[in-house]
Amino acid sequence: MLVAAALGCDQGGIRTANYHTSPDVAEKLREKLVVQSAGGGAAAELADPTGFATIRGMFKISGNAPQMARLAVTGDDASLCAPGGQGPLSEEVVAGPGGELANVVIFLDSKIPQEWEHEDYAATRDALLAGENGFDQKQCLFLSHVFAMRSTQTVEIINSDGVGHNTNIQPIKGAQPSNNSLPANSTSVYAPGGESPAPFSVTCSIHPWMKAYMITRSNPYFAVTNKDGSFEIKNAPTGVPLTFRVWQEKAGFLQEVTVNGAAEKWSKGRFKTTLNADEDVNLDVVINATVFE
Repeated sequence: MLVAAALGCDQGGIRTANYHTSPDVAEKLREKLVVQSAGGGAAAELADPTGFATIRGMFKISGNAPQMARLAVTGDDASLCAPGGQGPLSEEVVAGPGGELANVVIFLDSKIPQEWEHEDYAATRDALLAGENGFDQKQCLFLSHVFAMRSTQTVEIINSDGVGHNTNIQPIKGAQPSNNSLPANSTSVYAPGGESPAPFSVTCSIHPWMKAYMITRSNPYFAVTNKDGSFEIKNAPTGVPLTFRVWQEKAGFLQEVTVNGAAEKWSKGRFKTTLNADEDVNLDVVINATVFE
């Protein structure tokens, strides 16, 4: 199991990190969190987190990763969207030379009280993600193929092209849909206003090959793997059961994986764990290439 393989105190790859909790946060964590049951019966007392820990790791493909095919570009904007007659590459599966897998989403699927969040996240809870942190499009391609944000945040939708785009944001549920036309070199703002249970598509009606994904979460404990397959989730609550979920565009929610050398099955992409305070947990996840066939 993941907990035994990756989180035990005597396992390799785990290093103690120097995280310190302020007295104010410690006092909040010591306070009892009480919630009423759905039926209005007796109150149920939640266990307090014992502190915070960081999860980091890497996702890789074992075997031959699928080739990135060229997307077909048509229409009046072809000279901009396909320079030299070459359309952009599909980003359905983006893997490095060693199988490093980009654009994997890992997020906390558990419902947690806001009091469990580390104080470092308070400043960005209601932030506007703008500029280089916004959601941009250039040469008829979304620059962030998978974009993750908090449901309480807003994001600047940017059109850095000299032609118009139509940014069509269509959540499955929870977050609000948006379908705005963006003239050349213009911006708009998107406020999701709700949490999405899974990544949802973002498309352009004017340029139908353009596609990206967003996910909005109520808590800050999520990450998208970089081009080198790496990810990091800082200051997750410890001493309490947590459920994480993992998704990749082509494979969907990942289920059959190897974690730190041990085979695991994640039901619908979910794995459960309880972190230890001040741990620095490393997860090396390998996915067989047959998953992407």
